[in-house]
Order: sequence, then structure tokens, then C-alpha cells
Amino acid sequence: MDGHVSTIDLLEKAIRVISSPKVQENKELLEVKSEIERVLSEIKSAQETFMYSTDPDMIDYAIYKEKAEFARLSYLFKVAKRINNIVNY
Repeated sequence: MDGHVSTIDLLEKAIRVISSPKVQENKELLEVKSEIERVLSEIKSAQETFMYSTDPDMIDYAIYKEKAEFARLSYLFKVAKRINNIVNY
């Protein structure tokens, strides 16, 4: 493996994070959950733009938007992990 995380893996991880009971116990984790939900919405929007656009510029936009949102999602996982480790101590 090349260390690359698949789209499905990221989405499944997002669902686990926002569904975790620990989220309800911590205000910072609730904020991260809210951001993850926004990112998932943006990813869905970018995918719909890609699927229904015929303009090459809009297709490029959708591809880059989705890629940027997945990078944001990865960052939010790191934030959630950092918060969770602090909460556990």
C-alpha cells in the first residue's frame, strides 16, 4: 500500500467520528462534528456538480472542490484525535 486513504475510508471514518458517544460529552468535539457534517455536505455538492455539469470549467471546479474538502476532512480528523487524546487524560 502507498499510504493513500480511499474516499470510502474517509467517509466511513467521518461517520464513526460524528456518531461517537464521546462527541456529546465534549464541546470541542461537537464543533468538530459540526464542521465534519458541513464538509460532507460540501463533498456531496461537489460530486453533484461534477455529475450534472457539462461545462469543462465547472467539472474542473467540482474536482478541485472535492479534493479540497477531503483535505479539510483529513485535517478535522487530526483535530478530533488531538482533542480526544486530551480528553482521555
